[in-house]
Amino acid sequence: MISNSKIQLGVKEEDIFSDVIHFLLRKNHRLFSNDQLIEKTGISSDLIFKWVKSGKLNPSLFPNLGAPCEKCGNLTNHSKICRECTQSITHTLKQEEKDKIWFDKVQKKAPKANSYRYKL
Repeated sequence: MISNSKIQLGVKEEDIFSDVIHFLLRKNHRLFSNDQLIEKTGISSDLIFKWVKSGKLNPSLFPNLGAPCEKCGNLTNHSKICRECTQSITHTLKQEEKDKIWFDKVQKKAPKANSYRYKL
């Protein structure tokens, strides 16, 4: 267990991270969730979130650790945005591109349809 005195004394974040990694690997606690890790080590959830987002806590080694998605708030260990939100954003962008192409086609045809020819 990482003592609270270490956290309170202003020990460097890298030292705390090193202790957490050794705890997770040495004790074979790779499958701990965020809550279990907080309970056993006493570190803050903000540190876990920071390490997951920066890639220090690799999802292939620690699959149950995660950080909140910046769009929906669900825990994810893939990146800053969960897979569902990523797919949703990608779908929306593809639809916007299709709409833009369609709109450009309509705009090119419109001036010809609305133009008048006068005979002199």
